[in-house]
Amino acid sequence: LYRYYFQAGTTIARIDRTNISVVVTFGTQPSNAARQYAYFLEATSMLDEPPGWTTIAGPLSGNNHLRSFTDTPPADAPHRFYRLRVTTSP
Repeated sequence: LYRYYFQAGTTIARIDRTNISVVVTFGTQPSNAARQYAYFLEATSMLDEPPGWTTIAGPLSGNNHLRSFTDTPPADAPHRFYRLRVTTSP
């Protein structure tokens, strides 16, 4: 059985919740001589109030494969939202 994942742009491919942790999986692109990529996984418990987004992983380099990061959300946070931010530099 072979599984292929296709990705258009920068997206989170999957979010899996276990007992007390969350595994966020996303695709990456490797850096090359023309462009450097850095990936940051960010999280927040509230979408409409400060403090806003907090970086929980990164900078991570791309490897042309799916990468995963395991997060353990705070016990007092009823919700947790994730986003992936990518920076590029020539």
